[in-house]
Amino acid sequence: MDLSPNHSEQEDNESRLHRLLKHSKQTRNQLLLAVIGLCLVAALVVFMDQAAEATGLIVVALLVTPFLIYEHWHCKKLRKEIHSKKGHIELG
Repeated sequence: MDLSPNHSEQEDNESRLHRLLKHSKQTRNQLLLAVIGLCLVAALVVFMDQAAEATGLIVVALLVTPFLIYEHWHCKKLRKEIHSKKGHIELG
């Protein structure tokens, strides 16, 4: 096992990428739950004949959606980067 500074630095970068991926997944899941929750509440409010309030909730859900899309894209990018780093390490 090579414990040279270069190898240790590579492991640090890999663990940093894994931490970033974990955080990005958590953020994505929280945003997804927020959007789903807002839509469910909006549906309940529509059911109670309060269309104006439901429209506001739907607008908020639509405003949150781009952040959800960005986090999903960020997760995919980090996964791809981790995969390419693992391939690079294995090829060595």
